[in-house]
Amino acid sequence: MTGTVGEHTCPKSRMVRQYLVPRVHFPYAFSQPSGPQRALQSGRLDGWSRPVRLSPMSDGITIVPYDPRWVETYGREAPVITAALGDNCLAIHHFGSTAVPGLAAKPKVDILAVVASFARLNVVGLEALGFENRGELIPTGRYFSKQSPAVHLHLFEEGNPAVWRNLAFRDRLRSHEGDRRAYESLKRRLAAEHTDGMEYCRAKGGFIEAAIGRSGHCRRFDCGPASPPGSNGLK
Repeated sequence: MTGTVGEHTCPKSRMVRQYLVPRVHFPYAFSQPSGPQRALQSGRLDGWSRPVRLSPMSDGITIVPYDPRWVETYGREAPVITAALGDNCLAIHHFGSTAVPGLAAKPKVDILAVVASFARLNVVGLEALGFENRGELIPTGRYFSKQSPAVHLHLFEEGNPAVWRNLAFRDRLRSHEGDRRAYESLKRRLAAEHTDGMEYCRAKGGFIEAAIGRSGHCRRFDCGPASPPGSNGLK
């Protein structure tokens, strides 16, 4: 059984049924994967049995004004990531600060993909797209990154609460200008205080938890479409 996703289809996951959502959406309509993109679906292997060679993480944290090109980057990257993951990909989302119109952010586009199983990850296909396998750098998930364009790919298995929590926080910031402005102020202050990215993220934890609590979504989070391009989605 499949659910329509723009011009794509994807298997209807147990996670979608669990959160009472009829189907999973891409924010935008994408064309079908090209021949080279479909070719990336070959070569599946369990990438976590191989050594992971990490490039050094850059020091310092830079916050820049919102850039609408971040949406365009997501629009280009999401279809090819989906093609590489194949039928293991159940949903894909633009999340994080670059997915919140008007919010200053680190100039790195965060993408969240929900997969059926980590054991079926097509690591070779993702590496062919320029992603570096950074392993289990994020709790309960898998993490890939590339520098050009600057994209961080976060993968979670279906049913992981991290999925709805990340999307609930994103939509809270989209729909509540007060929270958005307070979060931007916090990020700018913390960026001046920290050079380590993990410490910076941990320092934001209290604000994020409180915002998710105010969102009211809980486990009934709606994974529906994001705001259309050009819409700031703020009240």
